[in-house]
Amino acid sequence: MSDEIPQWALERAAELANKEAGEVGAASDAYTPDGVACTYIGRTFARYIAQHEEPPVDPLLIEAREIVARHEDSLGFDEDAKSTRAGDVDSCESVQFTLTGLRRGIELGKAGAA
Repeated sequence: MSDEIPQWALERAAELANKEAGEVGAASDAYTPDGVACTYIGRTFARYIAQHEEPPVDPLLIEAREIVARHEDSLGFDEDAKSTRAGDVDSCESVQFTLTGLRRGIELGKAGAA
């Protein structure tokens, strides 16, 4: 495995460590992803998480799926819409174009062009 630890795994390790700290009466916001990355036990835990948990789904991908599925619903393609919502067709052009459009819209909004 690469030495690179995914950010989502560091965030998850910090989340779990803070939850555990709160259950034993310690400060429940003491651990940050950067703090987890600074210790060997934190890095080990985050690597374990990366190996054993699925990465979170991009919220923009979920939105792109829903936009495409609503269009499919409007055409009466109920099974296609169900498959799209389930993430079965994420590589299809319609989902990828919609995802690209959402990301571009955010870029334009941040730049003040939207």
